Amino acid sequence: MTNAEHDAFTELLRATMEVYGHRTSPEAIGIWTAALARYPLTEVRAALSAHVQNPGPGKFAPKPADVIGLIQERDGRRGAEESWSRLARAIGDEGATVVLTEEERVAFFAADAIADDKIAARMAFKETYTKAVSEARAAGRPVKWGHILGHNPAERETMLLEAVEQGKIEAAHVATLLPYRDSPDPRVKLLIERAAEPKRLN
Repeated sequence: MTNAEHDAFTELLRATMEVYGHRTSPEAIGIWTAALARYPLTEVRAALSAHVQNPGPGKFAPKPADVIGLIQERDGRRGAEESWSRLARAIGDEGATVVLTEEERVAFFAADAIADDKIAARMAFKETYTKAVSEARAAGRPVKWGHILGHNPAERETMLLEAVEQGKIEAAHVATLLPYRDSPDPRVKLLIERAAEPKRLN
């Protein structure tokens, strides 16, 4: 949160605690602010709202750790098992294109180095990924998406266009990565045309 957002956060916290019949002292606000300072106010607001609406934990007033946990659950990073299940097909396959987070990338290459042993690769992926995610969350880094490009042009188109549609990668960047084929996906043509258009001046 920025300094300019401090007052808005204070009002939000007091209003939330009033729902539970609690008053919040300036000292408590200071503790909350220090704990959540690294997170954007929009994420804090969403996490507090999610806590209040949760029929289980929402019965009790939130603690900073509760809010941090909810923010991390909603940060776009999958669990280690889910990430492995999504990316395992591409381990050892130079033709495969994958769109993945920075933490998944680190884990992917750790597993790819021992791709011949699927069991060891899976263990290496999960261990590396779990550590990378923990470090990223401890530092308050937002999720960042990237890609590993394979040699199969059709799959490259499919994966990158899907990533654009999901807002994970910029369209202009993807337009420079898609191979030219005799019959490219119509969406490829559109991306290339848009990337070539001169940008308007503000």
